[in-house]
Amino acid sequence: MPHSHISPGRSRWTVPSILVALLVMTASMTTVLAQGFGPAGPSPASGHASVVANGVISLEEGNSRWHVTRHIAEAGSEPIVFTSPGFILAGNTPLLLTDQASGYRYRLAGGEALMAHQGSAITIETFGAPDSFLFIHLVPDDTDPLANATERILTSARFPVKSGDFDADLLRDVLSEDETTSIPAGALPTSIYVARGEVNVKSANDERGLATGDAAIFTGSLDITAIADGSIVYAGFVGASVPVVETPATPIPATPAPATPAPATPMPSTPVPVAASPTPEEPEVTFSTDSDGDGIPDLQEVLLGTDPDNPDSDDDGISDGDEIDIWGSDPLNMDTDDDLLYDGGELVYGTDILNPDTDGDYLSDGNEVYVFLTDPTNPDTDGDGVIDGIEVQNGTNPLRAPQAAPPAPPESEAPANNEIEESTDAG
Repeated sequence: MPHSHISPGRSRWTVPSILVALLVMTASMTTVLAQGFGPAGPSPASGHASVVANGVISLEEGNSRWHVTRHIAEAGSEPIVFTSPGFILAGNTPLLLTDQASGYRYRLAGGEALMAHQGSAITIETFGAPDSFLFIHLVPDDTDPLANATERILTSARFPVKSGDFDADLLRDVLSEDETTSIPAGALPTSIYVARGEVNVKSANDERGLATGDAAIFTGSLDITAIADGSIVYAGFVGASVPVVETPATPIPATPAPATPAPATPMPSTPVPVAASPTPEEPEVTFSTDSDGDGIPDLQEVLLGTDPDNPDSDDDGISDGDEIDIWGSDPLNMDTDDDLLYDGGELVYGTDILNPDTDGDYLSDGNEVYVFLTDPTNPDTDGDGVIDGIEVQNGTNPLRAPQAAPPAPPESEAPANNEIEESTDAG
């Protein structure tokens, strides 16, 4: 009976081919791991969370703290010199940022943010009424935070920092009641700020509840669960280290030899006639011409002082024509009723553009939206029978109604009157 066998040639090539395949698989797995966990790895944002600002920051070895501070921006503000890296977070009123070194300008709408690098000088202005913004920043332990803060929301405990360049992100998420979002562990503790609502933050060794305006830091991976519907959470996250990539020297190109000039072409004896270019017709300007399409003729815009080439002269989110014809607001003032809530924002929140206190609760619409986070269309946001302005005046929380008193103990647990009398007589 013949025996099956493997030829020497086939045996000699099988083992190397397996080794090559293993090497290829190992290299592929290494590439996948590097892409998954290295500097080019996935974003720290999961689910419907988003990164609203990002940058690479340089840190020196030592101890640092997270700080969250509130500042006021207004037209004509002086430049702020940032002594530490961090994120500028706008409220609902748009901000205009101007980098003094480069001259670049940035417009931040509500909820948007920008990375401010250490040593940068930035002018932060509003397009109308003064408004507050937050600075969420990493500060070395021996450095004072910005001196012009109007409120210090968080000064965290110190933690060690290694030298190097790191990827830094500001995350934002809006959570429904009982919804949970997760944030992976970073290279440093993660700072959490609650802009609205109430959440529970849980890590491997810590668990805390945070309400509107609260901030704290947590170490390791986090699970954040909303207690109140529509809770808005921001997270300052420092992730993977970023390697320094040296820029290769650019070789100096060789100077090409001058080309031999071509012989001159003799001019023709008979001139060639050149056809005249047609003169473009100027557009006809009439009394009804509306260049920017805002519903107001250009000649009328000149009389009003609005910009005939800009449909929204005051940049408040409402066209000049709608301001005049529909809302009766000022197309040259982004906050017509001077309540710190710009006119376009009034339409978003359903408030009255011409009334600074729409619900009559003694708080301006802007203060309700930006400062106290109450409902500007409801005089009693928490429904406890006390209007919001009175709660602020009395020092109570307009967002949380007082808890009901505990029920009285059952009658069986309360001593009868005759038992009290007998006890007294016996004494």
